[in-house]
Amino acid sequence: MMDAGVALLTEDRKVLGLLPELSIRENVTIASLRTGSRKGLLPRRSQISEADALLDSLRIRAGSYDQPVSSLSGGNQQKVLLARWLLTKPKVIMFDEPTKGIDIGAKGELYDVINGLARQGLAVVVVSSYLPELLGLADRVVVLREDAIAGELPRGASEEDVLQLASGVTPSPRNDRSDNAVGQNT
Repeated sequence: MMDAGVALLTEDRKVLGLLPELSIRENVTIASLRTGSRKGLLPRRSQISEADALLDSLRIRAGSYDQPVSSLSGGNQQKVLLARWLLTKPKVIMFDEPTKGIDIGAKGELYDVINGLARQGLAVVVVSSYLPELLGLADRVVVLREDAIAGELPRGASEEDVLQLASGVTPSPRNDRSDNAVGQNT
């Protein structure tokens, strides 16, 4: 997936994402060792500088990037994981339950980062069971039901629209939205 330019921020960062015994910096650079290191063992200075710049831009709250990643809050751990994948320079970044286990302030910061990445042209896919999160972030929402696509909704869709598709109820026509608005991405 990395070779294809796809990055995944897993919903379970503690088990499937981070290496808690390693430092913040080591957690960020580990996915890039294959392409940006000396013999695949240690990151180059330029890679370390780029990792530190990413951590700075994401406003990681830490005394040092050499401290264990396990010492950080959930929101800061999520940002470390994001920095790891951004360092690989992906074409597509997928967020699976991106705000699971992080506080409200960190959620707002992460939403800003996700929107900023999309504005920069990075393809962003968000999977979330929290409907207001999806509706606030997405240009389009694809609803799945019984292992198939039940429908696609544009930005501005309501929770009711999503729930109707998810339940199999045909939504009633609305005057405030044209038929050709579905599927358009801004």
